[in-house]
Amino acid sequence: MASLAVLADEERLEYKLSLTKALYRRGWTKQQILYLYRFIDWVMRLSDDMEDAYHKELFRYEEEIRMPYVTTAERIGIKKGKAEGRAEGKAEEKIETAINLFSIETITDEQIAQVTKLDIAEVRRLRQEYAPESGKKSEKSPFDVPGIRTEATTEDILAAVRKSRERSGVQDSDTKKKAEP
Repeated sequence: MASLAVLADEERLEYKLSLTKALYRRGWTKQQILYLYRFIDWVMRLSDDMEDAYHKELFRYEEEIRMPYVTTAERIGIKKGKAEGRAEGKAEEKIETAINLFSIETITDEQIAQVTKLDIAEVRRLRQEYAPESGKKSEKSPFDVPGIRTEATTEDILAAVRKSRERSGVQDSDTKKKAEP
Protein backbone atom coordinates (compact mmCIF):
# COMPACT_ATOMS: atom_id res chain seq x y z
CA MET A 1 0.00 0.00 0.00
CA ALA A 2 2.84 2.39 0.89
CA SER A 3 4.52 1.75 -2.46
CA LEU A 4 1.33 2.83 -4.26
CA ALA A 5 1.36 6.12 -2.33
CA VAL A 6 5.01 6.69 -3.30
CA LEU A 7 4.29 5.84 -6.91
CA ALA A 8 1.32 8.21 -6.91
CA ASP A 9 3.51 10.92 -5.38
CA GLU A 10 6.24 10.35 -7.99
CA GLU A 11 3.65 10.48 -10.76
CA ARG A 12 2.25 13.74 -9.34
CA LEU A 13 5.79 15.11 -9.32
CA GLU A 14 6.24 14.27 -13.01
CA TYR A 15 2.85 15.77 -13.96
CA LYS A 16 3.47 18.90 -11.91
CA LEU A 17 6.89 19.37 -13.54
CA SER A 18 5.53 18.82 -17.04
CA LEU A 19 2.69 21.33 -16.46
CA THR A 20 5.04 23.95 -15.06
CA LYS A 21 7.54 23.47 -17.90
CA ALA A 22 4.69 23.79 -20.41
CA LEU A 23 3.93 27.25 -19.00
CA TYR A 24 7.47 28.32 -19.82
CA ARG A 25 7.40 26.81 -23.29
CA ARG A 26 4.21 28.67 -24.18
CA GLY A 27 6.03 31.97 -23.65
CA TRP A 28 3.76 33.26 -20.91
CA THR A 29 4.75 36.24 -18.80
CA LYS A 30 6.38 35.79 -15.44
CA GLN A 31 3.20 37.00 -13.68
CA GLN A 32 0.98 34.55 -15.60
CA ILE A 33 3.34 31.69 -14.74
CA LEU A 34 3.29 32.66 -11.05
CA TYR A 35 -0.52 32.78 -10.95
CA LEU A 36 -0.85 29.38 -12.59
CA TYR A 37 2.01 27.97 -10.51
CA ARG A 38 0.07 28.84 -7.35
CA PHE A 39 -2.97 27.05 -8.73
CA ILE A 40 -0.95 23.99 -9.76
CA ASP A 41 0.74 23.96 -6.35
CA TRP A 42 -2.64 24.05 -4.64
CA VAL A 43 -4.14 21.28 -6.77
CA MET A 44 -1.13 18.96 -6.95
CA ARG A 45 0.17 18.59 -3.40
CA LEU A 46 3.43 16.66 -2.97
CA SER A 47 5.18 15.17 0.02
CA ASP A 48 7.99 17.28 1.48
CA ASP A 49 10.67 15.14 -0.20
CA MET A 50 8.94 15.30 -3.58
CA GLU A 51 8.32 19.05 -3.16
CA ASP A 52 12.07 19.54 -2.63
CA ALA A 53 12.80 17.44 -5.72
CA TYR A 54 10.26 19.50 -7.68
CA HIS A 55 11.86 22.80 -6.73
CA LYS A 56 15.38 21.54 -7.46
CA GLU A 57 14.33 20.34 -10.91
CA LEU A 58 12.38 23.54 -11.60
CA PHE A 59 15.37 25.66 -10.59
CA ARG A 60 17.63 23.60 -12.87
CA TYR A 61 15.12 24.00 -15.72
CA GLU A 62 14.86 27.76 -15.18
CA GLU A 63 18.62 28.09 -15.32
CA GLU A 64 18.67 25.95 -18.44
CA ILE A 65 16.19 28.13 -20.30
CA ARG A 66 17.43 31.34 -18.64
CA MET A 67 14.02 32.42 -17.47
CA PRO A 68 14.30 32.57 -13.68
CA TYR A 69 11.54 33.95 -11.48
CA VAL A 70 14.03 36.59 -10.40
CA THR A 71 15.86 38.07 -13.34
CA THR A 72 19.57 38.78 -13.27
CA ALA A 73 18.85 42.52 -13.14
CA GLU A 74 16.54 41.92 -10.18
CA ARG A 75 19.18 39.80 -8.43
CA ILE A 76 21.77 42.55 -8.96
CA GLY A 77 19.30 45.11 -7.63
CA ILE A 78 18.55 42.98 -4.59
CA LYS A 79 22.25 42.45 -3.92
CA LYS A 80 22.94 46.17 -4.31
CA GLY A 81 20.00 47.04 -2.03
CA LYS A 82 21.24 44.68 0.67
CA ALA A 83 24.74 46.15 0.48
CA GLU A 84 23.36 49.70 0.70
CA GLY A 85 21.18 48.68 3.64
CA ARG A 86 24.15 47.22 5.50
CA ALA A 87 26.20 50.37 4.82
CA GLU A 88 23.37 52.61 6.05
CA GLY A 89 23.00 50.46 9.15
CA LYS A 90 26.71 50.76 9.92
CA ALA A 91 26.63 54.54 9.39
CA GLU A 92 23.61 54.87 11.71
CA GLU A 93 25.37 52.74 14.32
CA LYS A 94 28.45 55.02 14.18
CA ILE A 95 26.27 58.10 14.62
CA GLU A 96 24.36 56.53 17.51
CA THR A 97 27.64 55.58 19.19
CA ALA A 98 28.97 59.12 18.81
CA ILE A 99 25.79 60.60 20.29
CA ASN A 100 26.01 58.21 23.25
CA LEU A 101 29.67 59.13 23.82
CA PHE A 102 28.76 62.83 24.13
CA SER A 103 27.46 62.06 27.63
CA ILE A 104 31.01 61.23 28.79
CA GLU A 105 32.43 64.63 29.72
CA THR A 106 36.08 63.59 29.55
CA ILE A 107 36.04 62.26 25.98
CA THR A 108 37.02 64.63 23.18
CA ASP A 109 35.56 64.96 19.71
CA GLU A 110 38.84 63.65 18.29
CA GLN A 111 38.60 60.52 20.44
CA ILE A 112 34.97 60.01 19.37
CA ALA A 113 36.02 60.37 15.71
CA GLN A 114 38.78 57.83 16.23
CA VAL A 115 36.51 55.31 17.96
CA THR A 116 33.57 55.64 15.55
CA LYS A 117 35.66 56.16 12.38
CA LEU A 118 33.56 59.27 11.65
CA ASP A 119 35.09 62.41 10.19
CA ILE A 120 35.90 64.99 12.90
CA ALA A 121 33.68 67.56 11.16
CA GLU A 122 30.78 65.11 11.30
CA VAL A 123 31.37 64.51 15.03
CA ARG A 124 31.35 68.26 15.68
CA ARG A 125 28.17 68.69 13.63
CA LEU A 126 26.52 65.89 15.59
CA ARG A 127 27.61 67.42 18.89
CA GLN A 128 26.05 70.75 17.89
CA GLU A 129 22.84 69.02 16.87
CA TYR A 130 22.47 66.46 19.65
CA ALA A 131 24.49 67.82 22.56
CA PRO A 132 24.60 71.62 22.22
CA GLU A 133 25.00 72.01 26.00
CA SER A 134 28.05 69.74 26.28
CA GLY A 135 31.25 71.47 27.16
CA LYS A 136 29.37 74.41 28.73
CA LYS A 137 28.44 74.68 32.37
CA SER A 138 24.69 74.38 32.54
CA GLU A 139 22.72 77.02 34.37
CA LYS A 140 19.86 74.57 34.67
CA SER A 141 19.40 72.59 37.81
CA PRO A 142 19.80 68.81 37.59
CA PHE A 143 16.54 68.75 39.54
CA ASP A 144 14.55 70.39 36.73
CA VAL A 145 11.35 68.51 36.11
CA PRO A 146 9.46 68.99 32.85
CA GLY A 147 6.20 70.83 33.51
CA ILE A 148 7.40 72.39 36.79
CA ARG A 149 8.87 75.86 36.44
CA THR A 150 11.45 76.99 38.94
CA GLU A 151 14.13 79.63 39.04
CA ALA A 152 16.18 77.68 41.58
CA THR A 153 19.76 76.92 40.63
CA THR A 154 21.80 73.96 41.77
CA GLU A 155 23.48 76.23 44.36
CA ASP A 156 20.07 77.30 45.72
CA ILE A 157 19.04 73.68 46.14
CA LEU A 158 22.33 72.67 47.79
CA ALA A 159 22.08 75.64 50.18
CA ALA A 160 18.55 74.58 51.12
CA VAL A 161 19.75 71.02 51.76
CA ARG A 162 22.59 72.31 53.98
CA LYS A 163 20.20 74.48 56.01
CA SER A 164 17.86 71.56 56.46
CA ARG A 165 20.70 69.34 57.66
CA GLU A 166 21.98 72.02 60.05
CA ARG A 167 18.53 72.34 61.61
CA SER A 168 18.30 68.58 62.07
CA GLY A 169 21.84 68.34 63.42
CA VAL A 170 23.22 66.31 60.49
CA GLN A 171 26.56 67.44 59.15
CA ASP A 172 27.48 66.93 55.48
CA SER A 173 31.05 66.64 54.22
CA ASP A 174 31.27 70.37 53.37
CA THR A 175 30.10 71.40 56.86
CA LYS A 176 32.56 68.96 58.51
CA LYS A 177 35.48 70.42 56.52
CA LYS A 178 34.55 73.97 57.62
CA ALA A 179 34.16 72.87 61.26
CA GLU A 180 37.57 71.15 61.39
CA PRO A 181 40.52 73.41 62.47
